[in-house]
Amino acid sequence: MPPPITHSVLQQQISGVYLHELFLEISDALGYSLQAVESYRDDIAALIELWTQQGFVEIYTQNADRKYGRVKDSNSVPNSSPWYIDLYHARLLATGENDPLIAVVFESIDEDGQSHPVASIRFMLDHDDMFGAMNHKLKPAMMTAIRRRIDDFIKRGNRPAE
Repeated sequence: MPPPITHSVLQQQISGVYLHELFLEISDALGYSLQAVESYRDDIAALIELWTQQGFVEIYTQNADRKYGRVKDSNSVPNSSPWYIDLYHARLLATGENDPLIAVVFESIDEDGQSHPVASIRFMLDHDDMFGAMNHKLKPAMMTAIRRRIDDFIKRGNRPAE
């Protein structure tokens, strides 16, 4: 039975979870080579299994509600719009470390004429690569460049396969 939901935790219903077809390629561009991703294979599988069994992904807004298996809206930080709209992130490790993060997009897929909500795991990256190092946070141009880079990866994954 899932834990009780607080006012700051929502459930996004899903019918499935998948690694995006560009997951390895984009993760590599963000510093997680195939070998690095392989070292987290069991952690990725555990998170996919958790969300699949639950049939939903919990979305938290308050850091006090952060826990393994929950995602946070990446657009919750000031000045992150328009780049991080509809982008979420989760800590991959059950131990709660900041790194690595996984980027998640909720989307719909069509099967048998029906639309089904799914969680698309887009790539792995470090917290600083998504939100900037502490010394970057007061440099608006640097933060914009970081956000645009991540948005470019998301847009690339949103394009139909060629």
